Amino acid sequence: MANRGRIKRLSYGVYQDLGAPVTPWTEFMSAAFWPQGVRGVLSHETALSLMELSDVNPARVHLTLPLGYRVRRRQPPPVLVLHWAELSDDDIGSIEGVPVTKAARAIRDCAKTHLGPALLRQALEDGIRTGWIRQDEAEALKDELKAGEYLQ
Repeated sequence: MANRGRIKRLSYGVYQDLGAPVTPWTEFMSAAFWPQGVRGVLSHETALSLMELSDVNPARVHLTLPLGYRVRRRQPPPVLVLHWAELSDDDIGSIEGVPVTKAARAIRDCAKTHLGPALLRQALEDGIRTGWIRQDEAEALKDELKAGEYLQ
């Protein structure tokens, strides 16, 4: 079907039906399906961007994979930034069917990768305003980030 132009190969085992409408989620779903045999979860700045928390505008898609997953024989597409972590079910949500880390986890991940304090603060405020983070959860997260010296 790919040779006849009916589908387009996006990556190994991931194809796009060219008769189906392209949505803004096509790139993100493709990224989540890229690893074979495990579920990739969109994370870090990508998760913040999808939830519209802060003014982050990532140039690449951040994807978190389980700690035991190894990339073998094939390089990830250049658009992907890979991270490894054990995510609990409480850390994972979904937006339009695409697995995404929840807001609090995304903010913690961004803090650990040295996202600026102004963007972290803005993500917290936007998370409360839009309902992605509860007020009590945000206060605990703010204290945690201040203790880790991610916020001044």
